[in-house]
Amino acid sequence: MLALGLAFGATAVGCNDNDDTDTTDTDDTEPGETDDTDTTPCPTTGTSGERVACIVDLDGDATAGKGTYDLICAACHCPDGTGGCSQSYPPAADLTASVLTEENVVAIVLSGSEGTDMDSYAAYPNQQLADVTTYVYETFISP
Repeated sequence: MLALGLAFGATAVGCNDNDDTDTTDTDDTEPGETDDTDTTPCPTTGTSGERVACIVDLDGDATAGKGTYDLICAACHCPDGTGGCSQSYPPAADLTASVLTEENVVAIVLSGSEGTDMDSYAAYPNQQLADVTTYVYETFISP
């Protein structure tokens, strides 16, 4: 899910380094906090539940995510998300028939899917993963 030539940064970013006030933040709202903004650094490697929550909590850019999807994911999942566009076995999932949550999509992209050709993309930057999973979720799963 990465365009060639994109540098990997090892800098940690806040899990919720944005202005949203969602309730999926990875820490408890402390007494006296006026918002739900988390300043805990996100893990930038691995496939932990904490990293999944951090990626879900980032503001994904579906437009940027489409570019990544077209470059990496569409070869197997098809441009329209219906799956089966490659010779992989079993065929890639039909994303349009999925009932996955955003957390499930991120977890699968991070870890891959055992017994299939779905690779792990845990080496990719959190923001890029947030962008592509936002695109997948908003375009195919919950349009």
